[in-house]
Amino acid sequence: MGLDLFSNLQKSSLQVNGPLLKLKFTYFFVYAIWFIAFPYVSLISTQIIDYTQLAIIYGCVPATSILGPVITGFVADKIGNYKMILTATLLLNAVMYLSVLWLGSDHLSYNAGGFNQTNSSANNSDLVSTSSSVPQSTYTFPLLLVVRLVGFYSFDTTNFLLDSCSSTMCKKYGGDFGRQKMFTMASMIIFPVIVGVLIDKISAYRGFNDYSMAFYISTAITLGVTVLIYNLDVQVEKNKNSFVQTAKEIIRMIDVDAFFLVQVVVGICSGWHRSFFPVYVNLEIEDSKIIFGAAASISGIGSIIVYWTAKKIVEKFGAPTTVAVSLILTCLRFSAYYFFKNPWVILINESLEGTSGFLSVVAGNYFCGVAAPPGMVASLNGLLSAAVFGAGRGLGLTLGSVLTAEYGIRFTYLVFGIFAGVTSLSYIIVYHLFLRKIEQARLLSANQKPNETAVENPASVACAKDNAGNLSN
Repeated sequence: MGLDLFSNLQKSSLQVNGPLLKLKFTYFFVYAIWFIAFPYVSLISTQIIDYTQLAIIYGCVPATSILGPVITGFVADKIGNYKMILTATLLLNAVMYLSVLWLGSDHLSYNAGGFNQTNSSANNSDLVSTSSSVPQSTYTFPLLLVVRLVGFYSFDTTNFLLDSCSSTMCKKYGGDFGRQKMFTMASMIIFPVIVGVLIDKISAYRGFNDYSMAFYISTAITLGVTVLIYNLDVQVEKNKNSFVQTAKEIIRMIDVDAFFLVQVVVGICSGWHRSFFPVYVNLEIEDSKIIFGAAASISGIGSIIVYWTAKKIVEKFGAPTTVAVSLILTCLRFSAYYFFKNPWVILINESLEGTSGFLSVVAGNYFCGVAAPPGMVASLNGLLSAAVFGAGRGLGLTLGSVLTAEYGIRFTYLVFGIFAGVTSLSYIIVYHLFLRKIEQARLLSANQKPNETAVENPASVACAKDNAGNLSN
């Protein structure tokens, strides 16, 4: 008996879900591409153009991040092939990275010494760039504008298309969406450190800051991961409606529209925080570099835990309530940044980044998976991306910059915190009074039985049950 039990446990422990294992590796390597090269893309951009021109680029990003995912999501559903478009956007991203590297090298080559110039008093640990003294070519800014906008489009599109593939595969193979996406955080922990050390070694050897290895490694990973994507088992139904018909159908889904509006607020808060948190730490906290590094590590660990438990959280509370609670946590965290300047408060706050930030987006992915009519999974995920990373992130950076310039960064945190809290309370009241009934009617009219809905997507547990039932939301 005991031997049989041990044998069964051993067999079960060795069982591997092959298709979902490929998906995990795909997440791991796709996000490695961004974590490796994107910081150096931003760095080179500041070295070859001025901040006024950089502001113009960032001012154009919201339009790209809104229109790109919406249109691409519809096209992906229309042709019924997510993998083909996902591969194309990844390759486009590689072209963008190599173009930025070329622009940086070309810009500095105008100087007689180019990269080889260093501060005469500098040693290997104090290498400096000479870009500030290099005249800008007439084509540098226009080309960089196009290249960076292509990069933002590629990032946002690849992100939601991969999530759409994951949602489809998890439904087919009984997987946990959050646990697949958890591997993105593992990638963030591993690759930046390794590549950073490699770049330091190469730069010290060559006598100047040489970031090219980050771009070459990310390009090599891009070519390799396309093979993984090709082998993913993603089968989706085509959208038979036109773009106008699809838009009308989504607009008629009042509960979904309200959910996306709340996700815009999530994007405002998270977009602002991720860009201005380093500024806050630098201005308000002593030993800021140590605190910022520790906060980033704690945030990564906390996010992994959230991804691991996301499905159970959404099963328990439902997607709308999960997002509302996440915004309440955002309110508390941002208010703490106003009232306290204690490093321990900072670390505690950042440990909750996954719960108040990433969890909202993951809950949105679950929500889209069940709310999407046949052939519209990518379309809804594209709208989610547009809401969070397009409209939300753009508004957060714009409003946050204005408020910070006028009132300071701590007061801006308080304003955004109050905004998140008011949005959360308003949404949860409206949802329980009106939207939940609309959601239930919509799901039942689509011939979705309550027990089937709960299994297919935990975000709809409360939505698909009868009003007289025991609602867990």
